[in-house]
Amino acid sequence: MELHFKTVLCPVDFSETSRQALRLAHALARLSDGRLIVLFVGAPALMVTDGVMAAPALGSEEPDPDSLKGQLREFVKPVIGEAVELRVDYGNAAEEILEHADQCHADLIVMGTHGRTGLGRLLMGSVAEHVLRRAKCPVLLVKGSGTPATSPA
Repeated sequence: MELHFKTVLCPVDFSETSRQALRLAHALARLSDGRLIVLFVGAPALMVTDGVMAAPALGSEEPDPDSLKGQLREFVKPVIGEAVELRVDYGNAAEEILEHADQCHADLIVMGTHGRTGLGRLLMGSVAEHVLRRAKCPVLLVKGSGTPATSPA
């Protein structure tokens, strides 16, 4: 069986697990002479009241997409050392990943998972699990150490 991935989507969250997933995604895309798309999904600025998320908080703004794209470029550069297609979006991470996978006709999604279990998984949910269950293409998960992701400054 020959595997050929014309388009590989690699969602990242600036964590070490994302770096590992990016290296693997890059290698798989190069083996197939395919294209690699690296995606960062930022959470929209939301107001939380009494444990309920509501509309965007007054006076809060989403980070500048150009600034985030610059941070994404800096994250990608030392890992794979070459230009790839970079995308930044906002919203529910799992839903945005699935939407981008459909839009770019991804043949494979390669993403990290932080391996949360118990209460952490219950409270945080699992983006990777949601993507794995709903993606129309194969999903390759790179298991992390359980270390929480760091968001960009």
